[in-house]
Amino acid sequence: MLYATFRAVYIQLDIFVSRSDQPAPVVRVDPPLNSDHSLIVAAFDVTDRRTAQTSCRHVVKHRPWRSFNFDAFAADLEESELVRNPPSDVTELFDSYNVTLADLLDKHAPLRDVKIKARPTAPWFDAECHTARVKTRKLEKAYRHQPSTESRTSWREQFTNQRILYQRKFVITGRQPSVRVQPIA
Repeated sequence: MLYATFRAVYIQLDIFVSRSDQPAPVVRVDPPLNSDHSLIVAAFDVTDRRTAQTSCRHVVKHRPWRSFNFDAFAADLEESELVRNPPSDVTELFDSYNVTLADLLDKHAPLRDVKIKARPTAPWFDAECHTARVKTRKLEKAYRHQPSTESRTSWREQFTNQRILYQRKFVITGRQPSVRVQPIA
């Protein structure tokens, strides 16, 4: 408060406490009427920030590179005017190059809109947790790609280490993880 809302012999401090990651409240102090107390009216934005963040969606352009057929692309490129009859002027050559490659990319890997949903991570999930998760997923991918006893054992050991790390971080911060870690059978 910028000024006291109570006028008497003793001093009383009026405080509104809000979170630093939330918008500041709008506070109105009405003048005292029948007493020496003022009426304080405050408006808080009580939007749940977790709901607001999870509902936030972004649309990005994406090309399906995993299904890209390099052989078909190369064959179409060899049949293009750029390769068969290239322009002699440098400016026209660059224009032809840009147009040809853009057309071929649009044909073989057309741009698609992809909706990305922003999800906040748990407060305890830091860079060390991220590194462990990346390593675990890499080992899982290796096992799924080429199953063997050795690759499965490496993946399972890393998964156990990751779970222990998550539990330790959870205990240190004293907060619940947003996602429960389930063991893999």
